[in-house]
Amino acid sequence: MPSYPATYNGRRPARKAYASRDAAHRSTPYSRRNASAYAARSRRRRPVARLAVGIVCFILLALLIAKVIAPLTSDAGWTSIAATPLDAISSQASENPRSTPQSEWTRGRTPYLYQKDPQWASGEYADGTIGTHGCGPTALTMAYIRLTGKTDVDPAKMAQFAERCGFIDNGLTSWLLMSQGAEMLGLSSRMVPASTQAVREELLADNQVICSVHQGDFTSDGHFILLCDLNRDGTVEIRDPNSESRTAQAWDLDRVISQCDNIWSLSAHSA
Repeated sequence: MPSYPATYNGRRPARKAYASRDAAHRSTPYSRRNASAYAARSRRRRPVARLAVGIVCFILLALLIAKVIAPLTSDAGWTSIAATPLDAISSQASENPRSTPQSEWTRGRTPYLYQKDPQWASGEYADGTIGTHGCGPTALTMAYIRLTGKTDVDPAKMAQFAERCGFIDNGLTSWLLMSQGAEMLGLSSRMVPASTQAVREELLADNQVICSVHQGDFTSDGHFILLCDLNRDGTVEIRDPNSESRTAQAWDLDRVISQCDNIWSLSAHSA
């Protein structure tokens, strides 16, 4: 057997060796072994952190979208224009509707004229302004231009004509403007029964048809619109003095006639 120093008793030298090595590891926390373990733990934590950040961003984005989109998709914001009362449409309508320029007014073509056009909207009329009460004069102006080709009368002058001649009744446009008033302007005017066939025949004869409508697709109270042409599919082209959106739609003639209180067919006097 090998001989050991007298001071050796058991495993003391070995213990000193291991103790010395363990102390060295503990005294060097960023030793190669610990650095590898730290890097491994960091790699395991990184995907979790990224996932948490992604979830937070997704929630914030969803809240932002909901805040912006919710009013548009609610029952009040997504209502069909055709079924919206006039007062609601008024708040949605453009503040500056685009009327056909006067330089483009010509016989045989019905211009697009809107009572809220800034050119004349603020003019006084009836119990308000042309912008609020001028649907009648505006509708008659469009028919007048289509039938005569004259450019001497715009909605402002038509409103002045209506007031000057007494075609105002209880602060609103009188139905007489569409009969007596039209005749005074050199047009022929006659009442037409609320019949789809009768109105269709007037439009096929290239006449312009003004309708006084009650609560429904076009108004919450009373309103004048102009029927100007028939489309090939049988629908009717209209001019709504208060709405670009409704003017842009093709309308079922039966649906329009069902909302009429009175109807006038206007034509040019024969030469």
